[in-house]
Amino acid sequence: MAIERIDKNTPLKEVLKIKSAKEVLLKHHLPCLSCPMFSFEEGLTLGQVCDLYNLDEKKIISELEELLKGRFKKEKKKKNGKSSG
Repeated sequence: MAIERIDKNTPLKEVLKIKSAKEVLLKHHLPCLSCPMFSFEEGLTLGQVCDLYNLDEKKIISELEELLKGRFKKEKKKKNGKSSG
C-alpha cells in the first residue's frame, strides 16, 4: 500500500519508497543515506532521524508532502483517462 501522508512517525524506510524523496532528504543534508549505519537508521521514524541530525522536520515533511500531492495528481489523471500532453 502506498503512503498517503507523511508525518514525524512515518518510517524512513517508507519515505524512501517515494520517488525523489531521497533528493529532498539529501538537500536537507541527511547524512545517513550513504553511511554504514543506514541499515539501522532506515528503521527509525522521520522524526527520530530529524532529531538525531538536528534537521528541520516541518520543512522536510512539507516538501515530502508536496511530492506525494504531485504523485497523486498524476495517478488521478491516469485513472480518469486524462493526460497532460
